[in-house]
Amino acid sequence: MTLRFIRFTRRSLVRHTLAALAAGAVAGHATTRAGAAHATTRAGAAHAATRAGAAHATTRASAHNTPPTVYSVPYDDDLFVQHATGARRLTIDEWRALGFPTPVPAPTEYVRLSWSRVVYAIHPWGPDRENWGHYLMSEADLRRVGDPAVRVSPWVPTVDTFTFATSDEVFASVGYDSTLHKLTLGEWLDLGAPEPSRYPDQFLKLPWLDTIFRVQPDGTGSALTLEAWGFYAFPTPMTVPRFPGDTWSRAENGTDIVYSNRDLDYARAVTPEEYARAGYPPLGADRG
Repeated sequence: MTLRFIRFTRRSLVRHTLAALAAGAVAGHATTRAGAAHATTRAGAAHAATRAGAAHATTRASAHNTPPTVYSVPYDDDLFVQHATGARRLTIDEWRALGFPTPVPAPTEYVRLSWSRVVYAIHPWGPDRENWGHYLMSEADLRRVGDPAVRVSPWVPTVDTFTFATSDEVFASVGYDSTLHKLTLGEWLDLGAPEPSRYPDQFLKLPWLDTIFRVQPDGTGSALTLEAWGFYAFPTPMTVPRFPGDTWSRAENGTDIVYSNRDLDYARAVTPEEYARAGYPPLGADRG
């Protein structure tokens, strides 16, 4: 666009010079000298503009040909180049084509959630954390990088979230850590409010019994110890009036009353108070 402008200026300059010479025949030699001086000045300006345009084009071409920065990461031998929204791995052939430039250490931070021991290496390639690079660090990886300082963060890049069939409570687990955690609303929002998966497991209890049962959709299940309930991060149980297959019977001693459910693999003698809270169900009947 600049060069077209310069050619147009020179054509105008020729026309102006001819006009000045014609006018000099009438107006005199002084006018001709002034026109020539003016033409020389315009020509000098056009030449300077041409040189400036060429210098600008050279600068742009040089910037365009500048090779990208190659980044290394501390936990393995992969190399990366950054692009507009993040970064990608660089192959050995691509690195060779760039002339094997010396890699620059990638920006790296080590983070974990307050309730998990799993550590992530984070590479903040830009302002949007959805585009950040991340790596799930094993204990061997952490030793390889010198046991770096780890920051407790409300957010890590990959967390499995889920609910159980009997409540809207959201639970989470991270990486190789088998620990489950019941999320608060704030913790869930800090993670980006991920849509949880829904597991079919039910956590149920009877109104007269403190025991919590984990029950599958087909009705089979088992009673949970306090430790087992804690493994699932203490999901709030749903109270149901009875289970299919509930049975009440007299114990062999003829005195005690026994509650049992074969599908739940559960049976135990009940106290008179429990039997009363259960509503004095008839003995020997399957109340499923």
